Amino acid sequence: MQTFEWIIVLLLGAALLSALARRIGAPYPTRWSPSRSRGRRPTERPSPHRDPILLCAFAVVLGTLLIQGLTMKPLIRRIRLRDDDPVRREIRLGRRTGSG
Repeated sequence: MQTFEWIIVLLLGAALLSALARRIGAPYPTRWSPSRSRGRRPTERPSPHRDPILLCAFAVVLGTLLIQGLTMKPLIRRIRLRDDDPVRREIRLGRRTGSG
């Protein structure tokens, strides 16, 4: 399975589990709450920019993974990197020198 396919499978699985947990009334939190993580006072209002910030952070992480995952193989081909197989090279060198 390619990197892109794994990412899609993981995202769909996470969405499915989250929906299932909400439907059955899971006893654990299924959503992030700022009051739990930074000790927000009950009188403070959450930032109105919270959702766009989370969306941007998710997009950056997902975009980075997708771009790197999908371009790695073409990049390796383009710069013509080869696996020089260091183990096989050492075995040949040892056999030539008679030390193995």
